[in-house]
Amino acid sequence: MGGTFQREQVAHFAGIRSYTKKLGYHPILAVRSDTGEVLHCRMRKGSANTQRGTKRFVQELIARCRRIGATGKITIRFDSGYQSEATLKELERLGISYTMAVRANTKGIRSLVEAIDSDSWTPIDYTENGEAQVAETTYKGRRLIIRRTRLIGDQAELFPNWRYFGFVTDLEGSAVELDQFHRNRARIELSIKDLKEGAGLEHVPSGKFDANSAWLAHAVIAHNLTRQVSYLGAITPRESMVIARSFRNHFISLVGRLVNRSGKMILRTPARWPWAKAFIRALITLRALEPVPI
Repeated sequence: MGGTFQREQVAHFAGIRSYTKKLGYHPILAVRSDTGEVLHCRMRKGSANTQRGTKRFVQELIARCRRIGATGKITIRFDSGYQSEATLKELERLGISYTMAVRANTKGIRSLVEAIDSDSWTPIDYTENGEAQVAETTYKGRRLIIRRTRLIGDQAELFPNWRYFGFVTDLEGSAVELDQFHRNRARIELSIKDLKEGAGLEHVPSGKFDANSAWLAHAVIAHNLTRQVSYLGAITPRESMVIARSFRNHFISLVGRLVNRSGKMILRTPARWPWAKAFIRALITLRALEPVPI
């Protein structure tokens, strides 16, 4: 990963996992929010609980980010599968900010939600056929943000009751702002989609755990190279989260031929290639980059 991490960094923390009850393996992934790069990965057995190994994974992730130059504030967004008191305490020990989704239907949290005054709920923008409100309370000494949603209009009779979603956080800001920030964790889904459809993680090919761990590492390298070439070559802005399939179709999966002309290698591409100018511009930009110190 080229460059330094001087501004605030946010990592999405999620896993590709299956509820089919079939034998298999699944990894934990930490993804950088602005570029979609995978910062850390680890394979786990398919029978593992979603909380298994998260504390150690966080330790490895933060150490890796610091080694590559992350000097600013780091924030991690977790889904509810990783709700863990041990992980929260480790984040606080390391000075890492977080938003961690919690299971809002558990007895303890449900009782807290029921105690929230009706006037404390703030409406927020939602889908055309639904409404949503946000409020906050405290859970085990931590700030707990609750969002509730329900359908309205013609479809209201399908789900007439409120559905609740919550997360704990140490961040400052209004409940509405933090709810929006936490929901942006969904950006990780594009990276997971690219890993499955473009980098070979739609399945793992071996019955051996170590072999599949190596497969995961190579898939992540391929995914990250696509992301890095895209934004370092100024093909797309970092925040655009380019879809890897489009990148491959435009710049990699094309008919071309390398020819040797007087000792100089020349790449011949189609005459009417629509993305030729973008390719040449990216090539010039990448060649001009300074090597990253090791």
